[in-house]
Amino acid sequence: MSRTTSELNAWWAGRVVDELVRTGVNVVCTASGSRCSPLTVAAARHPGITMVRHVDERGLGYLAVGYARATGNAAAVVTTSGTAVANLLPAICEADASRLPLLVLSADRPPELRRTQANQTLHQPGIFGERVRWSDDLPCPSDELPMAYLRGTIDHAVYRARRAPAGPVHLNLMFREPLSGAADYPADPPPGAPHTTYAAAGHAPVDATALLGPLQRGLLVVGELAHDGERAAACSIAKALGWPVLADVASGLRFGGVPEGLEVSHYDLILPREALTSRLDGILHLGGRIVSKRLAGALAACGSAVRILVANHPDRHDPAHAVQH
Repeated sequence: MSRTTSELNAWWAGRVVDELVRTGVNVVCTASGSRCSPLTVAAARHPGITMVRHVDERGLGYLAVGYARATGNAAAVVTTSGTAVANLLPAICEADASRLPLLVLSADRPPELRRTQANQTLHQPGIFGERVRWSDDLPCPSDELPMAYLRGTIDHAVYRARRAPAGPVHLNLMFREPLSGAADYPADPPPGAPHTTYAAAGHAPVDATALLGPLQRGLLVVGELAHDGERAAACSIAKALGWPVLADVASGLRFGGVPEGLEVSHYDLILPREALTSRLDGILHLGGRIVSKRLAGALAACGSAVRILVANHPDRHDPAHAVQH
């Protein structure tokens, strides 16, 4: 016997949420809305999901970005259709710039209601442009579509959000009315692996001795770091080198971790005197961007110093056009 539209919606949304859990995504952030109710109900019923609610989508997006910054894992943001999706753009830009994993699952009207001036309808596919790592427009739930297609799409979306450079991913899911219905999947879905697994890419180490050995008067600059593992590695490098350390506010090292005697506190007050950068022969920059405008300007003025950047992404990070390695 064929299922009704509402039953198909519940079945489809249940499989979406279950596959998210199988990939390790276990936090769903949502605001009120009708079109996204199949996804919201499925997330609320799944024992492996922690639900977080917010009054509006703009705050919801930043909540998910904060979760990614704190844990390194992606949260799924579920929105209803229309301008609710557009309100996520500031958070999308933040996740893009900071390379933080983020999953946006936007509910949408079916194709026959697109470009018809139906309420709460705008063209959602591609709405975030180049700010997302990947996006896809999923069709309305149907018994004719293989479940491997849906599960594989969810797996790929999570992979693209997490792989370097991490960032936001957008899945646009269409649902026809009536939206709500009884789900036919068990309240406690069996555990299992994702439909598709992705192996993590490896990186070959460079010969750091050849680069750092000849330097006599070096400076260690620590920019934005993603997690405690990177912070511990930065502290180990600082200890091994014994160079002065300028830890940016985004590094997470301002309140401990840097070996005693190496951290230069309040460097924004010292830099105008050029006391730190006038005779450097090397600058090692760990991590992402730095917030301090004075530090960025002082480093840009060190034209003769060898500049080395170590980052966990392949993107260009060199506003002064000074990086040599």
